[in-house]
Amino acid sequence: MAKWMAVFAFCSVTVFAQSTLPKASYDMGQEVLDNYRPTSETVARKHANRFKSIRPVRIDDVSGGWARAQKTHFAGGGTVDQIYGK
Repeated sequence: MAKWMAVFAFCSVTVFAQSTLPKASYDMGQEVLDNYRPTSETVARKHANRFKSIRPVRIDDVSGGWARAQKTHFAGGGTVDQIYGK
């Protein structure tokens, strides 16, 4: 469950970055996030030896979309609060 939470959190940051930053800044940011799998094809190719090959999934397919994932996992009393006992 914690791995999924990390993926959801990273995906949220990724979507925000893709929509607001120029590509060069986005790629540079992915280089800095050392232990996260890069989503930029350029950065992913550069670090392909560090990560196993995976089949990417869409949030719509695994969690019913961003709105549902937000409500289920990140809103007050959601999965993240339950994991951390809040």
